[in-house]
Amino acid sequence: MTKYREQVITLNNVRIWTTIQGSGIPLVLCHGGPGGYDYLHSIADMIDDLCKVVRYDQRGSGRSEIKGPYNVDTFIEDLESLRRKFNFNEWIVCGHSWGAALALAYAIKNMSRTKALIYISGTGIDPHWKEQYHRNRESLLAPRELEMLKRLEEKQKILPITRQYRMKRKIQELIRKTDLYELSNISSLPTFEEYPTNDEVNQTVGADWENVINDKRYVEQISSISIPSLLIHGKEDPRPLESVRSLSQRLPNSQFKILEKVGHYPWIEKPELTRKILRDFIGKNTVV
Repeated sequence: MTKYREQVITLNNVRIWTTIQGSGIPLVLCHGGPGGYDYLHSIADMIDDLCKVVRYDQRGSGRSEIKGPYNVDTFIEDLESLRRKFNFNEWIVCGHSWGAALALAYAIKNMSRTKALIYISGTGIDPHWKEQYHRNRESLLAPRELEMLKRLEEKQKILPITRQYRMKRKIQELIRKTDLYELSNISSLPTFEEYPTNDEVNQTVGADWENVINDKRYVEQISSISIPSLLIHGKEDPRPLESVRSLSQRLPNSQFKILEKVGHYPWIEKPELTRKILRDFIGKNTVV
C-alpha cells in the first residue's frame, strides 16, 4: 500500500503539486520560504495516524506552476481553494517559518474552517523582527565567517543576476549553520537544491508580508482567533523568540512551547519531543 498519494491539481487558476497521507482529522502543512518547496514529510510521518495530512508546494515554487500573482492574499486563497478541492469541512493549519505566517494569516480570514493552528519557528508580528534576526544570526558566526558573509553580500550587490547563483549558494552555506544548535545535524537540513528557491516569490511575497504586519488592523484581528493555537520555537533559533512570545500573548487560546538547545528545525534536533508536543496538542484539542 502506497503511503503517499501525489497529484497535481488545478485550483485558483494555477497547477499545484500536492501529496496526502494518513487518516483522521485533515491537517495541512505549509512550508517555508516564501519560494521554497515542501520539506515537511518528517512532521507528516509523526502524526499521520492521527491526521489526514496534506502537503503541497506553494505557487511559483517546487513542483507547482510558476505563475503569479505573488502576494499574501493569493497564497491564502490558494490554501482555501485546496481545502475546498479536497472537500474538507475544516482542518488544522500548520506551518513552519514563512509557512507559520501563512497559517496564521489563513486562520484570521478563515477561522470557521480552521480547527486549530500550529505555528512552528515563525517570526511573530513585530515589524522589526528582521533587524534582531540579523543581529542574532551574525552573533552565531565566527569572526572570519562573518567577515566572509559581509564580503559575499557586497559582491552579490554588484553582480548581474545571471552570475548570482553560485554567490547565493555560498551565502546560504554560511547562513544555514546558524539555524542549528547542534551542527552535526546540518546534513539533515533541507537544501532546496532539487528545486531552487524562486527569488521573485521570496522577495515579492516577503515584502507583502512586511506590509501586512505593519497594518494595525491585521494585528488587532489576531486577538479574535479563538481556536486552539500551538506555538513552538527553538530557544537557539536566530528568529527572535520575544516576537513569537508577543504573538502568543495576543492569541487568547494558545500555548507556547520553547524548546531548549533547538534552532529553526525542532523536528530535526528534538524529534521525539516535537512529536510528543504535536500529538498531545492534536489529541487534546481536536475531535475526529
